[in-house]
Amino acid sequence: INAEYMGVATTIVFSSATLLFNFVLRTYVGTAGAYLSLSVMSLVLCGNLINLGSIPSSLQFLQYISPLRYSYESLVVNELTGQNFCWKYDSSPGRHCLQLVEGGVLCTSEYGFHPDRLVPNLGYLMVFIGGFVMAAAIAFHFSLKGLDRAE
Repeated sequence: INAEYMGVATTIVFSSATLLFNFVLRTYVGTAGAYLSLSVMSLVLCGNLINLGSIPSSLQFLQYISPLRYSYESLVVNELTGQNFCWKYDSSPGRHCLQLVEGGVLCTSEYGFHPDRLVPNLGYLMVFIGGFVMAAAIAFHFSLKGLDRAE
C-alpha cells in the first residue's frame, strides 16, 4: 500500500470514528464533566502523551478502547518507517552522526508501536465506526420512543 494513501485513509477513517465517538459519548453521558473526563482518558491512553509501555498494567486494557491509539500508531509508523534518523552525534563542531537508526526500529523501541500493525489498525478503526454507528442508532431509537411517550 502506498504510504501517502495509507496516511490519508487513516486520517479520514480516524476523523469519522472520532466524530461518531464524540456524538455517542455526548448522547449517553449527561454531564459535561463526565464527557470531558472520558475524552481526556481516551487521549491519554493513545500513546501520544504517555508511552504505552509505561501505562500501569492494571490500566493497560483501557488503551484498546481508544480509537485514537490505533490511528496515532498507524500515522507514526507510516511516517517513520523507511526513513533513517541520526540517533547519536559526536561532540565535535561538525556534529557527525555516530549511530543511524531505521524508523521502524525507532517506532518499536521508543514508542512501542509495530510496523506490521499498520493495516490491522485501519481495520480496528472501521470496527469502531461500525460500533459507534450502532450505538448512535440505538440512541436515536430510544430518544424517539421518549418523544412519542411525551406527546
